[in-house]
Amino acid sequence: MAVVLLAIATTRPSLNSDFMAFWSYPRFAATHPVRNIYNAAQLQAFQQRLYPGFHSFYPYLYPPTLLLMTWWMRFCGFVTAQFLWSLAGLILFLAAGLAFCRRRLVLLALLVSPASLLTLVTGETGYFTSALLLLGLALLPRRPILAGIAFGLLTLKPQLGVLLPVFLFARRDWTAICAAAVTALSLIMASCLA
Repeated sequence: MAVVLLAIATTRPSLNSDFMAFWSYPRFAATHPVRNIYNAAQLQAFQQRLYPGFHSFYPYLYPPTLLLMTWWMRFCGFVTAQFLWSLAGLILFLAAGLAFCRRRLVLLALLVSPASLLTLVTGETGYFTSALLLLGLALLPRRPILAGIAFGLLTLKPQLGVLLPVFLFARRDWTAICAAAVTALSLIMASCLA
């Protein structure tokens, strides 16, 4: 794993990371009809113009609501945006990790795990999605509305929360379910307006 991380970190970051995709999406949406982000040929051609020498493809596999969270990146250069993205994700992950588990040794183990280091190097969404999940689970017993908001925000990558509704229904956490639904619907409405 260390060799893989070193290889990723030492090659051109704009051509080998998930963050490259997140950085390209708002740029595409700013210069094209936003619905065309799901047009694979147009997005791939745009990414290849944006990154000369790039011959791969990072399709947009997310709901439109993710563009709301990444829109700010079009105003930043690649390095600045990746630094801010990684720093914000790491801070949220640490805060949520501490809220979920007070044992610092467990949190340290999570931070130095291969998945965590890969997220840091490639700029994936892992810190954000893990933070939302951990925060929701930590808040659920005492603050179900805030937990529901965290779970609703997790719909930015819906495949990660597939079992959350089953879990919440099994617990009969109606308040959290309603808060999650309102949050998800609010994100949908905001993305439609945008």
